[in-house]
Amino acid sequence: MNALNLVWLLSLGPAWAWAGPFDSSAWQWRKTFPAQAAPQARVPLDEEIFGGSRDDLADLRVSGPDGTETPYALEVEREEVRDVRVKARLYNLSRTPRRQTRFELDLGDNAAPHNYLELEIAPEHRNFRVMVRLEGSRDARSWAVLKEGGSILDFSESFRLRYCELDYPESDFRYLRLTLSDGESPLKVSAVTVRRHSRSPGLETEHPFNVAKSSTAVSAVWDLDFGQDRVPVRRLAFQARGGDFKRRVSVSIPAADGKAWIAAGENAIYRYRTPKFSGESLEIKFPEVRARRLRVEIFHYNDMPIVIEAIRAYGYSRRLRLKDMSPGIYTLHYGNPGATAPRYDLAELAGYLEDRNIQELRLSARQSNPRYTAPRRPWSEEHPWLLWTALCAAVALLASLSLRQWRQV
Repeated sequence: MNALNLVWLLSLGPAWAWAGPFDSSAWQWRKTFPAQAAPQARVPLDEEIFGGSRDDLADLRVSGPDGTETPYALEVEREEVRDVRVKARLYNLSRTPRRQTRFELDLGDNAAPHNYLELEIAPEHRNFRVMVRLEGSRDARSWAVLKEGGSILDFSESFRLRYCELDYPESDFRYLRLTLSDGESPLKVSAVTVRRHSRSPGLETEHPFNVAKSSTAVSAVWDLDFGQDRVPVRRLAFQARGGDFKRRVSVSIPAADGKAWIAAGENAIYRYRTPKFSGESLEIKFPEVRARRLRVEIFHYNDMPIVIEAIRAYGYSRRLRLKDMSPGIYTLHYGNPGATAPRYDLAELAGYLEDRNIQELRLSARQSNPRYTAPRRPWSEEHPWLLWTALCAAVALLASLSLRQWRQV
C-alpha cells in the first residue's frame, strides 16, 4: 500500500466512524417520529423530554431510519426587542386656536427609518387621556397623516400607569408634526425620543398542569404541578371575573431541599372600568424557570379575593430542526446524564436555510430503550466488602509487624 492510499484511508476514518450505526446503549429513553422525504423538518420537544433529559438538553441524539446518527439544530425563539434611536430636534412648540398643543420634530438630512416615539410629559400632569394626531413631511410644508386617533394617558389613583408612547407605520420622513388635543389643560412636553422599534414575540408553548388551591389570611394560593421536571415557564395568563381590582401576584419555585420556596417573579394584574381610565392587564412575565412545580400567590389583603376562572402557563418552545429527511421512522434518544453536547454543522447552517413551509413532526409517547445499559459504579462501590477485608488485613499485618519488632527490643 503506497503512502497516498494510506493517507486516503486515514482521511476516511473519522467519517466512516461517524456514519456507522448509533450506539444507544447509554441512553435510557427514546421517542419515535415518522417522516416523509423533505428538505427540512421540525420536531417540537414535549414535557417528557424536559423531564428525562439534562438541563441543557445536551444529551439529545437523533438516529435515522437506517440507524445512523442524524444532525440537528436546537432552536429556541425568545422574545427580542430592538431599538435604534433616531436624533430629533423639537421646535415650533405652540398652541393652536382650537386649544391644542402642537410641535414639530426635525430628524435631519437622510433620516433613518423610524416607527416609534415617546413623549416626556412633566410629572405634575396626572390623570389625563389625550388624543394625538401624527403627520410626516419631507419639506415641512406638505403633510401626510401617519396616525390618527392615537392617545397618551396617565392614571394616578390606586396605582400609577403612564403611557406616553406612539407607534406608527415605518417611514423615513425628515419632519414629524404632533397635535395633542389637550383642551384647557395644556401638557408640558419637555422632550421627544424617536426610535426604530422592532419586537419579535418569540415562540411559546402552553404547558398543562394539575393544580391544588389553598389560601392564607391575605392571599389565595395555586400550586401548579406540570407532571415532569424542568418544564420551562416564563409567562402566566389569568382569566378573572369582575372588575375594578389591582392585585399583587408572586411566583415561586421549590428550593433544592423541596421544602422552602424561592421567588421567581412578581408583578400585578388589574382591571379598571372607570370614567378616568379603562383597561386591564391580566398576565405576568418573569425570567424563564425550569421546574416541575410552581406556586402562584395572589394577594387580596383586606379585600375580597377575586375569582380566578383559569390560569395558563407558557414557556419558550424548544424544537429540533433537521435537514434532508429520508422517509421512515426516526428515533430521538435522551436520558444520558454523562453525554456531552454534540457539534453539528447544521447549527451554523440553519440561519441560512429557508424558514417557510417546514413540516412539523409529532413525537410518540416515551419508550424505555431495550438496549440501555446502566453505567457501572466504581469497582470499590460494587465490592465494598473486599475493600474492608483488605483494610482489615493491612491493619492486622501492621499489628503483627509491630508486635514482632517489640519482642526483638
